[in-house]
Amino acid sequence: MNQDLFIFLHALSKAFNGKSDIARGIIKEFNCIDEIFKTDIKTLQEELRLSYNIAKRLTDKSLLLEAERDILWSESENIDIIDIFSEEYPGRLRELNNAPLLLFSRGKCNLNANRVFAVVGTRGASKYGEKYCNEIIERLSNCSPKPIIISGLADGIDTFAH
Repeated sequence: MNQDLFIFLHALSKAFNGKSDIARGIIKEFNCIDEIFKTDIKTLQEELRLSYNIAKRLTDKSLLLEAERDILWSESENIDIIDIFSEEYPGRLRELNNAPLLLFSRGKCNLNANRVFAVVGTRGASKYGEKYCNEIIERLSNCSPKPIIISGLADGIDTFAH
């Protein structure tokens, strides 16, 4: 595990509001990811064509402190972290332009398995939606091999899936 890499990637995700395609392009411009956060605002704006607000956010030390706090909390809660450069990162997801830089998971699972079921739904789920989601998940739990269930863990349908 490379805690520093996780912190830098999480900080980039925060700075770019999850727009990882932009963050990945920025990473390619530097020899080491930590150099991004040491670069001055003017250079970030002029050489990388970043807006003033993004450049300012990347140079703000509180961004790294916030990212570090989140990563340390995840580790204290036994949440596994998989970075986009890891072999464990799902290959099909990595192919997307805006694939997340980090994935957070609990439990042991092969995210590159052939049977992966993604759950995406409304946060304000109705009782019918909750019941239907639970029925689908129950049917999936009887499959062999059991599929891996993935969600964003947002309130609503995503949480009913687990």
